[in-house]
Amino acid sequence: MLFGATAVAVPIALHFFYKARYKPLPWAAMNFLKQAVEQTSRRLKFQEWVLLALRCLLLLLIALALSQLQNKSATLSARGEAVDAVFLIDTSYTMGARDGEKTRLERAKEEALRVLDSLPPRSTVQIFTSSDRANLIGPKVRTNLDQARQTLKTVVISNQSTDFLPGFTDAIPTLTSGSSPAKEVYLFSDLQKSGFERQQSSLHTKAEEIRKLGGLVLIRCSKAGQPTNNAAITDITMPTVIPHTGTRVPFDVLVRNTGGTTLSNIRVTLSYRERSTDRDEARDEKTIDRLEKDETIPVTLSGLLTAPGSRVITARLSGDDLPGDNEFHKVILVRNKLNVVIIDGSPDANNPTEAGSHFVRAALAPVSDTLRKDYVIQPSVYTPEQASAAVLEEADVVYLVNVPSSSEAKAGVAGLSKSFVEALATYVRDGGGLVIACGDLVDAEGYNKVLGSGGQGLLPFDLGEIASTAEQYPYQPAPESVDDTSFLGPFKTKYSAVFRSPEITRMYKLKESGSGSTGGRVVARVSNGQPLVASRVLGKGEVILCTTSFDSRWGNFPTKSDAFVPMTSYTLLHLSGRKAEAGEFTNPDLRETQNLDVAQDADVENYLGFKPSIINAGSDTEAALGQHRSAKEYTEYVLLLVLLLVVLEAGWAWFCGRSV
Repeated sequence: MLFGATAVAVPIALHFFYKARYKPLPWAAMNFLKQAVEQTSRRLKFQEWVLLALRCLLLLLIALALSQLQNKSATLSARGEAVDAVFLIDTSYTMGARDGEKTRLERAKEEALRVLDSLPPRSTVQIFTSSDRANLIGPKVRTNLDQARQTLKTVVISNQSTDFLPGFTDAIPTLTSGSSPAKEVYLFSDLQKSGFERQQSSLHTKAEEIRKLGGLVLIRCSKAGQPTNNAAITDITMPTVIPHTGTRVPFDVLVRNTGGTTLSNIRVTLSYRERSTDRDEARDEKTIDRLEKDETIPVTLSGLLTAPGSRVITARLSGDDLPGDNEFHKVILVRNKLNVVIIDGSPDANNPTEAGSHFVRAALAPVSDTLRKDYVIQPSVYTPEQASAAVLEEADVVYLVNVPSSSEAKAGVAGLSKSFVEALATYVRDGGGLVIACGDLVDAEGYNKVLGSGGQGLLPFDLGEIASTAEQYPYQPAPESVDDTSFLGPFKTKYSAVFRSPEITRMYKLKESGSGSTGGRVVARVSNGQPLVASRVLGKGEVILCTTSFDSRWGNFPTKSDAFVPMTSYTLLHLSGRKAEAGEFTNPDLRETQNLDVAQDADVENYLGFKPSIINAGSDTEAALGQHRSAKEYTEYVLLLVLLLVVLEAGWAWFCGRSV
């Protein structure tokens, strides 16, 4: 069509071909008119040149209009052009928020159907659900738009958080595999800021790739400026009570206001049931009268545990606009007895109080001797020589207290056998809990070789050298260093004063970098910053390492019962519950509602590096898409200019005719 613009030469050729030919003939009478004729001739020539220019320009504009020149910076394909479209339906659980009569997901599905209806003939579509992962859900035949309509009806909310990068990433190969030169990606979402900010740099890159391939359209399914009333259940915690039969256990349900307004009359319920049934065994409930913005309130609810086995503790709340984080599950293992195996490297039958296991046994079962046999926690003590795979069979938690490794024997005490160490590693990986305490009989080189990076990889970090200090300048636990998301979280707040009171004179340093540190996590430190407690998840189980001793030789930590007993209880509660952690119940990703702010148009442009097409759900979507597509083409504007030139040419020709 642009090549056809050479037709502009036709009126030029005709202009010169039909130009009047004459032969000069002298005539004296005409000399008197010469001056007037020359003036008229100049005026007529000017009019003819203008008319010629208008007609040439008219032909050029017609050629431009027929060539359908397009604006490459526009975000949509030209109107009427077949499209390979990708629909990204946000299924993060904030899409379940109800803004008025409809949820955001309901609006998204309605808008997706409207966009589907607006696609030009012979277009194709592929539909992805998009949260912190993307899944292609159909249609099986990308040209089957009726099948796509049915597929949209199957989209449901997930319990996942918002992250737009996976959807953008999967959209690119889908676009490139299509046969149409026109490509469009549609994101139907509430456009939470967290979805852009999670991986902003990579998202910017992928968005630019989509822009180069075709167009990006964001359909906003939330109402801008309208705060979301939301309360979330962030956790279910238990006091230092091992759940066992015949006890009424209190649970603290933590409820946080993550919305933009103060909430009132929030109803919280707690129920529990067997993993294998859906029948609630018990139920308790309370109402929160008032919950301020960003406030967290523990709601204590309880229930009677009547039988052993796995129980699903479920907390629910009602009274807000967002149901996605209103339910939280926790699986606990109710026992008749809890078996704790203690491997004591320094037993002392003649003076039991000097044995490495003495303070641990007292902390595990803080009751009198007459009540100990019926107590829920039953500790059994073995020497390293007695340790075997058989003692692990019924163990819920295992303690290694001042035990030499298999590579050395000190003070006449043999180290752990190779078979036991291998069985211990298998026990942990299958969900068992292991606590390791240091002491005089622990050798760093041997431990690293057998239990650390050189052996079974049980140590959270490889051991370094021993750090010693004088009694007048002891190391003291630092409550402010406690990881508040760990099992020792209460020692940062509730037990902070008593946790600071022990005095430690010797402790092992840890190698916090290098090959032996992979997977390790420091849970608490002492006053000079050295690790006191570290942990490592290994398979389904976990290992907890204390860098000082559980006897009184390296300090008075185990003799401080107000700190040592609750620490032992929280450790035991944490490790004994690991076997019940796995299950089919999944909790919502609470990162989703930590920030409920939605991105405004200017925010989106800043995140992506360019301004995409943004359409508000509930507006005339088809008309809006038509406007965006017409912005892609210059055809309408060129044809309008053609019409203007036709009128101008006709008027000029009439004027020239009259002037002659």
